[in-house]
Amino acid sequence: MFLPFKPEHVSFFDGIIRFDPIYFSIVLLVLVHFIYIQYVEYKSSDFKIDFWGLNIGLKLVIPLFVMYPFNLSFFNYISIGISINATNQFLESVLMVSVVGYIMVYFGRYIYDLRSKPFYNLTIFENIFEKNLKSGDFLIVIQILTYIFSFFTISQQISAGELFNGRNFYQFNITYRPIYNALVVIYGVNFITIFLFYLQTQKIKYLYFLIPVILIGFTLGSRGSLLEPILSCYLFWMFKNYKNFKIRYLIFGIIGFLFAIVILLALRGGSASELNTDDFAFELLYGNSFSDARDFAFVLTFWDGEYIYGKSYVAALMSFVPKFVSELRQSWSFSHITNKMIGFDNDHPGMRLGMFGEVFFNFAYIGVVLLGFFYGYIMRAMDKNIKVSIIKYNDLQMAFSKTFLSNLLIGIAITAAFSSFYFSVFICVLGLLIRKILFKRTNFNKKFF
Repeated sequence: MFLPFKPEHVSFFDGIIRFDPIYFSIVLLVLVHFIYIQYVEYKSSDFKIDFWGLNIGLKLVIPLFVMYPFNLSFFNYISIGISINATNQFLESVLMVSVVGYIMVYFGRYIYDLRSKPFYNLTIFENIFEKNLKSGDFLIVIQILTYIFSFFTISQQISAGELFNGRNFYQFNITYRPIYNALVVIYGVNFITIFLFYLQTQKIKYLYFLIPVILIGFTLGSRGSLLEPILSCYLFWMFKNYKNFKIRYLIFGIIGFLFAIVILLALRGGSASELNTDDFAFELLYGNSFSDARDFAFVLTFWDGEYIYGKSYVAALMSFVPKFVSELRQSWSFSHITNKMIGFDNDHPGMRLGMFGEVFFNFAYIGVVLLGFFYGYIMRAMDKNIKVSIIKYNDLQMAFSKTFLSNLLIGIAITAAFSSFYFSVFICVLGLLIRKILFKRTNFNKKFF
């Protein structure tokens, strides 16, 4: 892969960080740019943190740039073992791919900002989703579905002794995996719907509804499935109070989020009682929590230079078809391709290569350019529509409905998550049927809600 400069790595702080000075300067430029854009946005809108900043920060800036000097540290031996030297040879290549993607993300944002029409629904589903989020009927049914699905999954996990490890358990139980995948999406929608009812009405009883839902979340065995709804709720709580929001609340939230990542990992591994400060730091910096760029480089060490030209995207479009029904979906899935490339067992869930890893293996840099532009354009549209919903209409449920395409963006970048978009569409249509056909009025049990 092309590199403008041959890396010469230097270590600091007893090997805690290691980097090439030129490439590290590129990382610093990205960080300065990201912070500057966020500051300009804050001065123009009063939002100290926004949907754009949170998503770009968590999905691009932290895993692909901030982690660069930590990914090169030899402390990563705890995660990738003897492959560390080979992996380190490709980290600057991954950084260059990430820089191209980052530039195109902001170019997509720039092109969107040239539009004269700042507020509109990107698809018909935003309008349906908004009405679902405001419907008491929908809230009742989505809770019932959560409890039915979770009763089944938890029963299976208890019988197998895997109560807190649902993700890995269902990775090896293909027959029941669609039920688990559906629960993950239903759980997230339920969690957010309840919390938005609380934010919009300020009725404390909705917080009580969240208690059993959170307990169910611990059984999913997936940090993302549990923490992303919580993070979304925290973000929209900040939006509700954006004029009086204090930076210290954001700092406390970030610390709590990072701590929760490690605690959930330890809980899933059965070692939560043994966790100490060193374990916390090592897991965050050298474990698998923010390892996207390192994993991308790791897979590159086994790559033969042949692109797969969209095969994983064809498999993703077929993700509603069970793998045991379609041989093509199985053999063309990105996890299968990378597992075969590396020599992993096919039951392995696959490597997480970040925002631009999979599209690069499919279409090289042209794929990175197109995905970056599309991601930036759509993300900016959602970001601005959210702000208008809050500033002009003071409507948090309307604001959250503008995030509907988030699952599609993630599913395009990481096709293993594409089925979540299908489930989101299904739940959206289900909500429409509940409101229009099943109950035939907007607010079933209105006195209760």
